[in-house]
Amino acid sequence: MSDVYVTYFKANSAMEGYHIASTYLQSSEAKSKFPVEISFSFVEGANPKVIGSGKGFDITLTFLETKVTIDVNLKLMLRPLKGRIIDTITDEIKKVL
Repeated sequence: MSDVYVTYFKANSAMEGYHIASTYLQSSEAKSKFPVEISFSFVEGANPKVIGSGKGFDITLTFLETKVTIDVNLKLMLRPLKGRIIDTITDEIKKVL
């Protein structure tokens, strides 16, 4: 089960949402929004995904036809911050999609 999902406001399909999010996440603007370094990998296909990894966490954005699901996997020390991390990611995704 996903931690949260965001319905598209600008995108009209999974691929369009994926391309918008991918372009944004590769920009310097996005990198300045996150307080820690995150490396992203981009998976195209029938179910496009963006997978982000950082020290102590993994984030997976899965693009569906009308929404993107966000899954966050945190190491034990970061788990108390899960709500705040999810809120930050959700806010950024809502701005671009």
